[in-house]
Amino acid sequence: MNVTVTLPDRVWARLASIADEKGVKVADLIADGVHRIVEPPKTPRRFVSPIPDPKLRTMIRDLRVLHRSVADISNTLQLDAHRVAATVRDLGFETKRGRPRTNGRKAS
Repeated sequence: MNVTVTLPDRVWARLASIADEKGVKVADLIADGVHRIVEPPKTPRRFVSPIPDPKLRTMIRDLRVLHRSVADISNTLQLDAHRVAATVRDLGFETKRGRPRTNGRKAS
């Protein structure tokens, strides 16, 4: 099946440049991109558990109440940012990439 697609010049130029670097045709590059959208790779999401330590959780909650970012909190407390984000969600706060884990609980 052939389909005609209209692309802006700068998009076409970028695709042509990438295709040239990879040694493929632009059509193949587009087909691969569409295929990844229609059937995304089945990579499991990594589950990161929240921090269980009550003292650290209190410190994280106090910093979050002060509107500190997850990155800032993780740098300040020298903790893994993914675990801090999981803890922030577990405490009922939103993060840039996720809603709070309420499980029927209200944010404290």
